Amino acid sequence: MMNEIHDLLAKYRGAAAATADKDPKKQNKAAENVRACYALLKKSPDGRQGIIALLTDSSPQVRLWAASHSLAWSPELARPVLDAIRRSGEFPSSFTAEITLAEFEKGTLTFD
Repeated sequence: MMNEIHDLLAKYRGAAAATADKDPKKQNKAAENVRACYALLKKSPDGRQGIIALLTDSSPQVRLWAASHSLAWSPELARPVLDAIRRSGEFPSSFTAEITLAEFEKGTLTFD
């Protein structure tokens, strides 16, 4: 089970980082891969903890995805990460973080 979680987290991380690609087709494919990994990882405490661990990743894209997904179970950890990305002013990540936080506050954020 732990090897499966480890492999899924590696795929999640790689795909999340790849969403920064300039090619929209590659971005979309990477986002699909992130969502597929997330759907499996969120089902277990170890998977959720693994996503939380990515809140400190060196890649802003990985932090953005991990924080967005972690809002569901650890908003106290995820919000500051999203807020920092929002304040960075690095478009489009800053805009995505701003919209994600706004939708979360309204109660309309969903990944399912």
